[in-house]
Amino acid sequence: MLKFITSSMLNMFFRCPEQFRRRYLEGEIIPPGIAAAIGRSVHKAAEENHKHKLLKEEDLPKDYLQDFARDAYVKIVENEGVYFAPEELDQAKKLIAEGLDSSVKLTGLYRDKIAPEIFPFLIEKEIHIKVNNFPVLFRGTIDLLTKNFLIYDFKTGHKKWTEEQAENSLQPTFYWQMVKAVTGRPPEGFVFKVLIDKKEPEIQTLVTKRTDEDFLVIIRMAEVVLKAVETGLFPPTNPNNWWCSPKFCGYYATCPYIPSYKKTKILARGF
Repeated sequence: MLKFITSSMLNMFFRCPEQFRRRYLEGEIIPPGIAAAIGRSVHKAAEENHKHKLLKEEDLPKDYLQDFARDAYVKIVENEGVYFAPEELDQAKKLIAEGLDSSVKLTGLYRDKIAPEIFPFLIEKEIHIKVNNFPVLFRGTIDLLTKNFLIYDFKTGHKKWTEEQAENSLQPTFYWQMVKAVTGRPPEGFVFKVLIDKKEPEIQTLVTKRTDEDFLVIIRMAEVVLKAVETGLFPPTNPNNWWCSPKFCGYYATCPYIPSYKKTKILARGF
């Protein structure tokens, strides 16, 4: 039985229940891809800056934060490994080096363009909330709540988000409810800062809001997850979905819903 539900768990379950089973019930953890390693290293550098600013009311130097991100990226790669799709294996060293450069570059962008507007109130606050008679807790870690009561979340990638991505994301709904539970008041908004990795990097800002009704939907989704855990029924995703491929799913080569001849082709390419 699960002890809690997070937005990441819901995202994975409704993307592919079988993937959810492997990750959260069987404990089969796939190493992060390069994109995830970049995002986490930038996040760790931003967290370091926010902790300092909460105490000293000033931002850390740019070169310090970039060195911090570089070290964080190296630790992630060395300690957790990196997942590569079969067609990426022969370029692994190059991709790792490019990822390191990106983490440093995007951290610099954060320091120049975002950090000055941030005045932290809560940082990396893990919150568990109990909802009526629901059998498990809802859990989340709020990365940053500012003094003007905005929740911030930083994303990295190679292209802009759509408005629909921000509006449909489950993460703001979780954090919205958790801030309300802890402080007694809802936040003023949820701010996505998307750091776009390209030759001339740029920042996209998307602001979204949630209501109590949005969290009722989360509860209904969580009920479906618990029912699946109770019955042991975890169907596969539609194989036409773009994420059902060896490039985007580390479980692909061992998935019981993938024909053996397709797995053989993957293994022949060095996976």
